[in-house]
Amino acid sequence: MKVKMLILFLLVGIFTYGETIKDGMNYFKNGEYEKSELIFRKEIKKTPFLYNLYPYLIGSFFEQKKYDDALFYLDKLEKNKSYHARKYINYETYTKIYIEKADYETALKKCKIGLKNTKDILQKNNLIGLKYFILVKLGRFDEAVNEIQKERKWNENPMLLYYLGKIYILNKDLDQGIKYLSEGYKKAIEKENTPIREIIVEYFLDAVKQLESSGDKIIFLNKAINAGVQEDRFKKIVKELQLKNEYKLRIIGLGLALKSKNLKKADELIYEIKKKFKDKDITQYEKQLENIKKEKTFLYLKIGGIAGGVFVIVIIIVLAISKAQKKSKKGTEKEEVGGNKEMDNGQLTIDNEKKKEVSGKKIVNSEEKEEEVGGNKEMDNGQLTIDKEKKKIESERLE
Repeated sequence: MKVKMLILFLLVGIFTYGETIKDGMNYFKNGEYEKSELIFRKEIKKTPFLYNLYPYLIGSFFEQKKYDDALFYLDKLEKNKSYHARKYINYETYTKIYIEKADYETALKKCKIGLKNTKDILQKNNLIGLKYFILVKLGRFDEAVNEIQKERKWNENPMLLYYLGKIYILNKDLDQGIKYLSEGYKKAIEKENTPIREIIVEYFLDAVKQLESSGDKIIFLNKAINAGVQEDRFKKIVKELQLKNEYKLRIIGLGLALKSKNLKKADELIYEIKKKFKDKDITQYEKQLENIKKEKTFLYLKIGGIAGGVFVIVIIIVLAISKAQKKSKKGTEKEEVGGNKEMDNGQLTIDNEKKKEVSGKKIVNSEEKEEEVGGNKEMDNGQLTIDKEKKKIESERLE
């Protein structure tokens, strides 16, 4: 009887709310989660036992980051002892919500329950990956690695290699992470496992987005390419990033040239950028350069005018100085002539005095000589008298 009643309610729900539920599903599929939330919230409120609608409502909450609302309905399903209710529990979403809330212990608990009860292969694989992620977040890196490597032929399994690569990336060991991811990629190609190959490629692309600088992104992707991930998408991204880097460097150089008012360099860079990056609009830099040129022209004219005025003033000053010097020179010459005359007159007076002195000396000298001659004569006469007396005495002796 109960089963018949349940079927009746389901049929009533489908026929009564069929269009609304379908619209809600379309909204959810198209990512219009706010609209899908409103529809499924209303339908579940009216018919709480329509458990197949719960994943849509929970998913709508999760995508809008309304984690507490999502947990309310997940807990409601988990507490329900009916298998029909519990089979609609999405343990992947359950685990992710606790990861988002940084409650890693509870997340690990839900993850393990999900691995035990989930029969959906894709969801189970995702839960395995989440378990390793949680272990790393809990600081149990070695445990996560050991769990993978204890699996049979783990190094032949592209999915396990993918998980191992993710663990190393999470642990900030990019080189080891790239190594295992690239091995997983090559094994996926070898085994023709396109879904795993795409998962690995998407993970690489997501990892690149997490890197801040374009330089780090280029290095990361080049390492992946060199390790064997020969994806045209990677090569295209690297090329775009390199061009972007080159453009950025040119723009930085142009900005510096404009700042230092190096017009020649700025002109060269604008020409190169316009030639190589035709899709880039650098009008603002061109206007800036034009304004600087105008400013410089005005400045040159201003300096030229000032220089001209200064030159005229200098000429006037030079002429004034020259004129003053000439006047000064004439005055000096007159003073020199007058001085020379006085000096000449003085010299003549000195010469006359000298002549008088010389003539006086001559007179004195002549008088002195005359006295000296007279004296000498007297001395000679005395000597003669003495000599005569000597001779007289001598003659008397002889007699």
